[in-house]
Amino acid sequence: MWFIGALGAVSFIGTFFQATAAPASALSNCAVADWSIDAEEASFLAEINAYRAAYGAPALSIDEDLSRAAAWMVADMATHDSFGHTDSLGRDPWSRIVDCGYPIAGGENLAAGTTRSTASSAMALFKGSPTHNENMLLARYHEIGIARIYAPGTRYGWYWATTFGTLDDGAATAASQPVSTTAVVEPAPSEPAAALSTLALERGPNLVLWPGGETSPAEIARQAGSIEMMYAWDAATGRWLRYGPGLPWYVQTMGKVTTGDTLWIITGGAATLSLSQ
Repeated sequence: MWFIGALGAVSFIGTFFQATAAPASALSNCAVADWSIDAEEASFLAEINAYRAAYGAPALSIDEDLSRAAAWMVADMATHDSFGHTDSLGRDPWSRIVDCGYPIAGGENLAAGTTRSTASSAMALFKGSPTHNENMLLARYHEIGIARIYAPGTRYGWYWATTFGTLDDGAATAASQPVSTTAVVEPAPSEPAAALSTLALERGPNLVLWPGGETSPAEIARQAGSIEMMYAWDAATGRWLRYGPGLPWYVQTMGKVTTGDTLWIITGGAATLSLSQ
């Protein structure tokens, strides 16, 4: 007996962000006794990275916040003898992962079954499902959380959760070296250059202090053309704001960009922006 479930931001983001949902706060309803990675979870990391490498996708790093979200989810499913992406608090993966401190979720794979204790058995299930397989191979993912748990007496026995993220939120760590549980902290990119007229962006994640004048994220995305997501650190609330071209209005939380703002700009290709002062 086995069950699997997958969610990815590209296909389902419009469905699972709710306009009436309350804003998530870091580390809210996300306490876990232990998010550290055991031997089989470490084996899963090695297997998925080898698999991704064969398809030209970058290796994933274990992230504390994503692992906390995965650990919370498997414990919740085991406690309630349930299986599905909506947890017992009514949260979808994006709400739950943000609650656990990560800026925004990329996707989630779940598996459960009475004989699915090993990394290889979970990987086999995910590879055999087109949606799960696609989730594992998305090149935009850079970090992962991995958790498994065994709950004797439940319908499913073993539960697995893997959560994926698109950027380094400052909580990445080696699988064998868990770190203390902390909220997301503001990164420290280099100081903005003075009097720049253009800003060059590389393909993938770019961490910058915005050197231009006040503008809208939509204008930045219009100029670049290849931007997939943008995140801005709000020091006042200790949260990340987000903007994604083409996403519904109720998903967008970044209203403007001002000089000196900390930004993650994730692009699908190199781009050069014209700056105003």
